[in-house]
Amino acid sequence: MAQLRMSFRHLDASSRLPQLLVSAYTGGAHCCSLTSIFDLGPNGQWEHLELGATDGDGEPDIQDITGNGQQEILTSDQSFLYAFASHAGSEAPVVISRYHNGVLENVTRDPAYRDFIAKDLANRRRNWVRSGRFEPNGFLAYEVATMANLGKFTEGWHDMLAHAQSTKESGFGLSSCDLKSAADKQNGHGCSAKEKELLPFPQALSLFLIRSGYITPEQVASAADDHKPAIAQQLQASPSVPQTARPPETSSPSSSATARPSEMDHPVSAVDAPTRPHGWFAIFAGLGLVLYFVPVLIAYRRNSINQRRIALVTVLLGWTVIGWVAALIMALNEPVRK
Repeated sequence: MAQLRMSFRHLDASSRLPQLLVSAYTGGAHCCSLTSIFDLGPNGQWEHLELGATDGDGEPDIQDITGNGQQEILTSDQSFLYAFASHAGSEAPVVISRYHNGVLENVTRDPAYRDFIAKDLANRRRNWVRSGRFEPNGFLAYEVATMANLGKFTEGWHDMLAHAQSTKESGFGLSSCDLKSAADKQNGHGCSAKEKELLPFPQALSLFLIRSGYITPEQVASAADDHKPAIAQQLQASPSVPQTARPPETSSPSSSATARPSEMDHPVSAVDAPTRPHGWFAIFAGLGLVLYFVPVLIAYRRNSINQRRIALVTVLLGWTVIGWVAALIMALNEPVRK
């Protein structure tokens, strides 16, 4: 572990003493910070509470959201990462917790925090739109869950249907196997080939949110209007999943993020989702990169004496065009090794 941090926080408004927050970073591109709360109780005994692993490095965000002197702990629902988009395209719903007498309580749905959550949603939506609606399913999954926390699930669901991307097109999603319990799926060995196929996005999202406790099956049924009978049929054919009392704080069901999309998948959005020519961009980027290093390739092919000098000129000055031309001339005219 690295980056060990310690801070005093007055997390329990009823306590005259502050609490000790200790966090450490395990390393890795996206994971993980481990955080614990140490509290000296009235009986003189230390109490220890683990907050679990969170994405990134550093302790959780601590804020007095309502300005009443009660500090809240802000984390995010990590189970949304990689579920319906890449890490860069995933958005995770905020989880607000209060600490009292050694117990951490999830208060995300407390009406006192609705303005805070609504502003956070509005800011993230603006950023998503400015990014060209990058990987829409990653944002839409977060939006539907957040709207459910705000008591506006139906509104969020209809917006998702209007902008969703098909699972086949996005390449990310969940299968029926992913939604099984760990004991049932047995690391994938307890699932059939059909169960490992990725589900259509709305179906997978609804089952995922039901399992996580954001919504109930009745809410999905009421949100599916007469123009979407296929959704209700898909839900009836889907495996049953257990419900939890409230949204989890850091639960992380496994996801078939890179699994092969189902051949039977099809778009179900009300409006065709905008597409981006990712394939053409990758091709042109690759060709441009090859062209940029042509002087270096020629120098090494001819076995020029000043290969390193040509490489340095290409890398450092090739972007100026003049530097690239100079490197090309050097590569074509420099003496070669015998």
